[in-house]
Amino acid sequence: MKALKRIWAIFKTEAMHILRDKVIYSTAVTTPLMLTLLFGAIYYQGKVTQVPVVIYDADKSELSRMLITGFKDSERLNIYKYVESVEELTEEMDNQRAEAGIILPHNLKKNVKSGQSQEIPVILSGLNSMNMSTASAAINQVIATYSSGINIKVMAGSGISSKKGMQAVQSLSYKSRTWYNPSSSYEVYMLLGLMGMILQQVAFLAVSLSFSKERETGVWKNLIFSKIKSKELVFGKFAIYFIIFFLDAIVMLTLGIKLFKIPMLGSVNALLVLTAAFVGSVLMLGMFISSLLKSQVQAIQLSMMIAVPSYMLSGYTWPVFNMHIILQKLSAVLPLTHYLTSMKSIMYMGQGFSTTVLYDLKCLILIIVIFLPLNILLIERRIKNN
Repeated sequence: MKALKRIWAIFKTEAMHILRDKVIYSTAVTTPLMLTLLFGAIYYQGKVTQVPVVIYDADKSELSRMLITGFKDSERLNIYKYVESVEELTEEMDNQRAEAGIILPHNLKKNVKSGQSQEIPVILSGLNSMNMSTASAAINQVIATYSSGINIKVMAGSGISSKKGMQAVQSLSYKSRTWYNPSSSYEVYMLLGLMGMILQQVAFLAVSLSFSKERETGVWKNLIFSKIKSKELVFGKFAIYFIIFFLDAIVMLTLGIKLFKIPMLGSVNALLVLTAAFVGSVLMLGMFISSLLKSQVQAIQLSMMIAVPSYMLSGYTWPVFNMHIILQKLSAVLPLTHYLTSMKSIMYMGQGFSTTVLYDLKCLILIIVIFLPLNILLIERRIKNN
């Protein structure tokens, strides 16, 4: 009984300690609830739907319009755009605005009407296996459904039963090609994304620990009596950490390409500039958030809370278009989203300073431009208040 009383006393003491300590309380109670709600919001649909598809209708016939209606009626597909050429279709795919491209060829109706078998070319993006498999299955289902209907109608007109018509060779067939990741290697694809997440995590954690430690140990108080200005502190710390993590990124990318066979089809210069902008934006965000923290424990805790959610929100593993609208907006302001999107464009798609890459570069540079003066002002205020 005495042992049970002592255990109960320890239990009550620790419970009170957890309730009073904000760090422990948030780690044990708040963080799991927040992450559960976040992941629930990310995966709230439960399945991939509304995969963006671009269509080039070269036939412009009654049959092609029927097929387009079938694609539009599929909940798994979203007709993002109609184009007037294969070149336009390719551009939409290259800019990652569409996950699949459907080409309804010229003389489609004529060939089917004359009894010829007609292939419908479909181009699939291999950058995300879930999007690719969803789009492929949905497109194939629509084509097969209409092909069966055509055959039954043709056979019935020839005096052949519907049952035998269903067994006939289909008039329309599905012919797909996979672009950007022909081997559909999900392992290599995931490795590239994890490299970006790791780089963000260690850069954010390092700069957060540095700032929070100096504030915790009273270093910032001494800066009041020195000639060091807040902007000099920001630039000095930014410079050393930028050099460290930019070199880290180069080593990681080199190992990924040489050792793990990650494709590198595009411009090396574009990749280096993109990586530099990403490292800079992460450091600026890390400085801003860490200047608000009081201890290294909080810095570690916050970096853990940011790592996985930002990776999930980047759209690398689960499509952004299937997330809640609020999370889509949040995804658009995260550095990792822009970095991973353009990494795929450069390394898998063979691009250089393309429209997609330039857009993501502008977003990353904008983050640096916004948070640089904010960091200077905030740190200056923190130094005066310490």
